[in-house]
Amino acid sequence: MRLQSLLFLFILIFSIGAFAEVCDTPEDIMKEQLEIRYNFYFWKAEMTKLRMESVIESIGDGTDELASILDSFTSLYEYAKEAADNGDKDMFNDIVKQGSDIIVEFRQAAADLITNSTEIKDDLNVSMQENKDYFDELRDAAILSQKSHRIKLYEQSLCHLEDFINNKNITDENLTSAIQDLKDDLSEIESALGDAYASCGQVPLQRCEDAKEVLGMIEQLKGDIRDVRKEIVDASKAFREQRKEELANVREAGERPILEDRDERPLLDARAERNAERNAERNAERNVEQGEIRNNKRASAEDSDEDSNDDDSEDDSDDDSGDERGDEE
Repeated sequence: MRLQSLLFLFILIFSIGAFAEVCDTPEDIMKEQLEIRYNFYFWKAEMTKLRMESVIESIGDGTDELASILDSFTSLYEYAKEAADNGDKDMFNDIVKQGSDIIVEFRQAAADLITNSTEIKDDLNVSMQENKDYFDELRDAAILSQKSHRIKLYEQSLCHLEDFINNKNITDENLTSAIQDLKDDLSEIESALGDAYASCGQVPLQRCEDAKEVLGMIEQLKGDIRDVRKEIVDASKAFREQRKEELANVREAGERPILEDRDERPLLDARAERNAERNAERNAERNVEQGEIRNNKRASAEDSDEDSNDDDSEDDSDDDSGDERGDEE
């Protein structure tokens, strides 16, 4: 399992920062978010598993029921991974809830068997210390995946802007240059974000003094993306109005509008297709305008998730029964 986490870490390091040639769909983003949640889930669940095992070993005889509960807990790993791989948020949430219920069941059952809580705490502290490197590896891999996703949200914003420009044949060099500038800014943010995670350690970025600068850079990037998005939408609307005006002038001159690739089509069909194109343009503009709202929500959720992840990662060695949430969202 440790090898698996190291391979995952290795892959992520070489994948961060690469702009996707094809923009991700909302389903792709949701799936990746669940994969990140699974990484945190697995990290916390592994700590919970070790605590349960330590409690069972310390108690000794009469722990068949506790062992059975532990088996039920570890059996959820497979289903949680399946839910994350399939992008099934409801299934994943249900598994997390089951895990929390099992932890409560273990705590209650262990309380009836514990006779020397001090000895159990000491054994638990020793077990946690012996496996500290392993848990740190899992945590680092989870945080790195979260960092990668944070960057990817903005990559996708820029990807959709470029896609919109290309589809609408907007040839404004200023807009193209502005998007490239945003890409350059994002590359700087990615580097600074990596430094911030390394410097802040287990302290959430929102509460870390060394992360203030990069968080300010991110806020600036959000505003710049909004500004460029508005310019692109305005340029698209202006282009459409110009085309409408040109067609009106042609009709006023008594000429029939030239419809490329539609010379032999009935007029009603041509009109229907033009209306469909206009509706498609308006829908695309709305999608571009709304994209910032969606990505801002996702980025804000990432910030909230990070606080939750780090807050819940505190090692509660005083918990005799190994109580742990087992999920990080």
